[in-house]
Amino acid sequence: MEHFLVYVASEVTLVHRRNEFRGALDSVEKVQELKSAEKIKLITPAEVIGLNGAERLEREIWAEVNL
Repeated sequence: MEHFLVYVASEVTLVHRRNEFRGALDSVEKVQELKSAEKIKLITPAEVIGLNGAERLEREIWAEVNL
């Protein structure tokens, strides 16, 4: 079994600072597949500026990046 957060987390959000990915092709394809299958939420271009929660993550704070 592959080790992705989508199998253990109730929700997965990937925040990436660019519109495109420059990683290994198989990794980029996997991210696109997971997004298409609605298993992850993809926010681009953006950056995380804060995380809130006491016992667990309750909310992420992100801002759009103007490239």
